[in-house]
Amino acid sequence: MIAASDEPASPALQRIIDKNAARRIVTAMLDGSGLKIRALKNEFVITNPRAPEKGEIRIEYASGDVSWKRTVWDHWGPLQGYQDEDNDDASFTGAGKILSALCESTLA
Repeated sequence: MIAASDEPASPALQRIIDKNAARRIVTAMLDGSGLKIRALKNEFVITNPRAPEKGEIRIEYASGDVSWKRTVWDHWGPLQGYQDEDNDDASFTGAGKILSALCESTLA
């Protein structure tokens, strides 16, 4: 049996305790959901094996911060010049929109 001590646990030991406690919390929270919880060095990664396109949730051990990582698609329609542009109903995607999305700086 380990005796209790008044000295604080070492940072490495404290991290293990925090990681294990976090695992218990996350597992209890998501029990029965069918989600997969994977422990990495600094965080948990939670995924849905039946719907991988929904991305993943990451939970950092040290801070408890939660992030959602996923790929987002916006369909813009046909490329200008690629199809018949006589159709007035269709909106075509030109160079301006592509350059604006990938090259414009978001800094002021």
